[in-house]
Amino acid sequence: MKDIAIVDPYPRTMELIFSKPKLNELKNKFKLIFAPKTNKQKFYINNIHKAKFIIGQPDLPKFLLMKAKKLKAVINVESNFLDNMDYNYCFDKGIHVIATSPVFSKPVAEIALGFTLSLLRNIHGANQDFINKKEKYGLDGNLKSSLLSDKRIGLLGFGDLGKALVPLLKPFSSKINIYDPWIPNKKIINQGFKPITLKKMFKECEVIYVLAAITTKNKGLIDKKLLNLMKSNSLFILMSRAAVVNFKDLKNRLKKGDIYAAPGIMFIALSPVLALIIIPATPVE
Repeated sequence: MKDIAIVDPYPRTMELIFSKPKLNELKNKFKLIFAPKTNKQKFYINNIHKAKFIIGQPDLPKFLLMKAKKLKAVINVESNFLDNMDYNYCFDKGIHVIATSPVFSKPVAEIALGFTLSLLRNIHGANQDFINKKEKYGLDGNLKSSLLSDKRIGLLGFGDLGKALVPLLKPFSSKINIYDPWIPNKKIINQGFKPITLKKMFKECEVIYVLAAITTKNKGLIDKKLLNLMKSNSLFILMSRAAVVNFKDLKNRLKKGDIYAAPGIMFIALSPVLALIIIPATPVE
């Protein structure tokens, strides 16, 4: 008899997560039970005791987990650990809660590098000027350009994404500073980087990458106190969950027109002088 896996991947779909051959392999190895879009709690009350795995990040309070006698792992396919399940109970009972972030880290890191180079050299702006037949050449087209080489870089967060980004940045600069309260400073130093406080990062770093997962403690962490410390012509590149940033304060900071931002979510340009890359939205809690 096949082991049972509950499938509840919203906001993703199984077709988005798996290639067709891998999805077929999963179906061959497991009996998949698909959660409904409504009356989910009733569904879990009736079915969680059968499941060995759950693919998704549904609400799993303790009373439901206590019924899950066979459950071995919850596979979070959104890679954002919501405050919607009893993690302590899972830990105590040996139920693994794992995420797909290692899969996303490399492509997102490459996008982050692309944003950085585009902001520094105004590639996106020059492309738009070319389309509008307003392109500039030579010095006129590079008056605000600068190099990534030897820039002082700050990484806010050093998880899977940070670790994937570092090898791409090293050829440009060795001045990589890291803030991550979950990682001891000694470990950061042993890996060849410099630990830094948040205040010092925003005050001194010329390129700041926000790579942190959202927690109950860091929501709105990046506010006007930090943003107003940023140097003119510095870069703010948001590649993690948007809730880490106080967006009202970010908008106000961008209105000054002296820094560049590349958010990894849909963002509305506030002024013609702002260099903002606008890309399709991704699910944000």
